Amino acid sequence: TTLFISQSGLTLPDRDDYFDDGERARRLREAYRVYARRLLGLAGAAPDAAALEALLDFETRLAGATVPRAQLRDPNAVYHPHTAASLVEDWPHPYSRAEAVFPAGVSAAHKYFPPVGRIDGAFGDRNLVCSCPAPEAYA
Repeated sequence: TTLFISQSGLTLPDRDDYFDDGERARRLREAYRVYARRLLGLAGAAPDAAALEALLDFETRLAGATVPRAQLRDPNAVYHPHTAASLVEDWPHPYSRAEAVFPAGVSAAHKYFPPVGRIDGAFGDRNLVCSCPAPEAYA
């Protein structure tokens, strides 16, 4: 069994766009608010400014827990393949088990391992395949 852990994307193009005070980042965050208001409106909600700020604040906290793009390009910093069994056996690596399992800045108490993984990378995200019984089976 192999456990693959990686970080997903955020709504804004880059994690730094949540923290940068530059004009471009400010415009992106404002466009995010407009997008979120429209999306929630289409879902039947009528979000006020406080709700939109809370949503942006939540994503900003998520962005703070992600690895910066420059670090993602460093294979020595992000590519540590380990089988689930290797996590409980003798540990011969120069980094700790915790460093192998939890990214920088994320505690074990706040880490969630999703019960499903990506199939065929982004292609699988866009081309979902249902492995459920046919709808007729539920009749």
